Amino acid sequence: MEKTQQTEAQNAPRNSSQTQHHEQAPKRCYGIKCRILHAKGILHRTLRCATKRNTCSGCILEISKQRKVKQLEQELLSLSIDNQTLAPLLQYHSEPIGLKRLRRILSCLPSFANKSREDIIFGAARYLAYTLGFIVKNKCPVCILDQPLTSIEYKQLWRMATFFCRCETPHAITFTGRSFCTVCSYLVTNHDTAHCTICPGCNINECWEQMGAPC
Repeated sequence: MEKTQQTEAQNAPRNSSQTQHHEQAPKRCYGIKCRILHAKGILHRTLRCATKRNTCSGCILEISKQRKVKQLEQELLSLSIDNQTLAPLLQYHSEPIGLKRLRRILSCLPSFANKSREDIIFGAARYLAYTLGFIVKNKCPVCILDQPLTSIEYKQLWRMATFFCRCETPHAITFTGRSFCTVCSYLVTNHDTAHCTICPGCNINECWEQMGAPC
């Protein structure tokens, strides 16, 4: 009886330390990047979470990139700049462009004004290029998470960019000089588009290519 009690007393600290170690073991990550890679069969199982975090280091970086992309998109929608500054970008729907060149052309955006070499900035720039339908040089594994647009998709996207809201009661959200309808997502006109040379979307820049068209 005494030997049994001694054995249990000796095993108790060991068992408690094993339980504590099991409770402190990092849990599996269920962030967006891990879930996509796991669903595509690239990862056999999701990675372990970083210390004191709910996601792994890769998903933390991916979340930061997505947050920066949203910021870039808002800056782009709020941008009021002449057509000639952005016109060179149109050729890169059929020709590849490097991320440095893209950042140089879009240096008018506050996020690109700072010549930072952070991975977040370059990753967000690549996602922004895909959103706008540009062909990017040196494809990388990010294509697994966000596939570039096909030629048909980007042509349809740019065609829709010339549409104006025709809702009877548009519910607009405004980015500096431009307003977009939250129902149809199209530009809300500021004035009559029949005979005007100024962009009806921002009421600042000249129309692009034809009268009454947005800049």
